Amino acid sequence: MGPRHDLVYDVCRESIVQVERENDVVVSSYVDALHLWGFFLESTAISLKRKQMRGVLMSDKEKVDIEKPKGHYCFACGTANPIGLDLQFYRRGDTVCSDIRLSRYHEGWENIAHGGIISTLLDEIMSWAVMCAKKSFFVTRKMSVKYIKNVPIEKPLKVIGMLTNDSAPPKVAARAEIRDEAGGLLVRSRGEFILLPEENLASVPETYKEEMHVLFQRLG
Repeated sequence: MGPRHDLVYDVCRESIVQVERENDVVVSSYVDALHLWGFFLESTAISLKRKQMRGVLMSDKEKVDIEKPKGHYCFACGTANPIGLDLQFYRRGDTVCSDIRLSRYHEGWENIAHGGIISTLLDEIMSWAVMCAKKSFFVTRKMSVKYIKNVPIEKPLKVIGMLTNDSAPPKVAARAEIRDEAGGLLVRSRGEFILLPEENLASVPETYKEEMHVLFQRLG
């Protein structure tokens, strides 16, 4: 453990020692120790997730391209939309990534990408992360976005997404980041998605459902 982890461990240990020495503070000291240890575990897990997200930029894990269904007019990933982004995706370990260079047509303020376009990128990469992990139909329920630095146009960008929690189906959680060419963090996001049974998709054409099933099989 590093210095910070040692400090948390020492505080927890001292709280437990206090439990043993003073009967009148047994309950409060023990609860304090458990709360502190829980905070330590949670913060460590978050730190590891962030390092994993950053590490994908320099990762030596194999890059596996994802073959999308052809056609369709999805603004973010459809190949038939003449004004869409036509994002291309690949996997590295547990993450899904997309490399993109936004153009003047995606501008908000001068030389800065529009916030709506940025949100679209984050929603889409989290969606593909959910799709790769769960092989299921789903919809976005909600998402939050924190804009940290300006996202430039005409510069290489990397969009990264990963599933973070699937312990309470049909709800699943994911997170995403956009980073610049040097690996600097520009934007981060969290999202909640709802897995859907196929019978809830009456409005979706059967041919499209079949294409998605083929995609799920390819994703393994």
